[in-house]
Amino acid sequence: MNTNASGAPLRAGVGAVWQALIGGGLLVALLTTVATCHNERENTRIAAVQTYNMGRVAAFRDSGAELDQKLAALNDAAAEGLKTTDARAAARAALAAHAAKTFAMSDVFGAEATQAYVATLKQVQAQVDTRKDAKAVGPMLTAMSSMIVLRNRLADNAHREAVV
Repeated sequence: MNTNASGAPLRAGVGAVWQALIGGGLLVALLTTVATCHNERENTRIAAVQTYNMGRVAAFRDSGAELDQKLAALNDAAAEGLKTTDARAAARAALAAHAAKTFAMSDVFGAEATQAYVATLKQVQAQVDTRKDAKAVGPMLTAMSSMIVLRNRLADNAHREAVV
């Protein structure tokens, strides 16, 4: 017969109560561990997607900055009366590369915002294709300004959503 520390007999079922409490505690601990692991895995997945999208946004910004440089080189060549063939070809290549990055980001930017930005890229492309000399600087600067404003807005919105 089981006795307690003072030698009195234990009542039947007290051991069963302790076993149930310990078993229940282990079950709660197991369920808590499973839930915590699931939450951590989900948090890790979200962090990985956010990191991936932040890298894509950075690549989008970088290709936009390169496009800006090529467009500035074209404007400079035209303003100085130099031959613009090479600068025009470089600007077209930068436009194509940036457009590709833009379409690759359409899942993050949204279809409507992507189409609005692509419309400004088309305006810039039209200016690149028709730019011959310093006389057409106004429309080119207007198109570039619109493009830069929209690009920054797209990137900032995507960055904000990735961080939240």
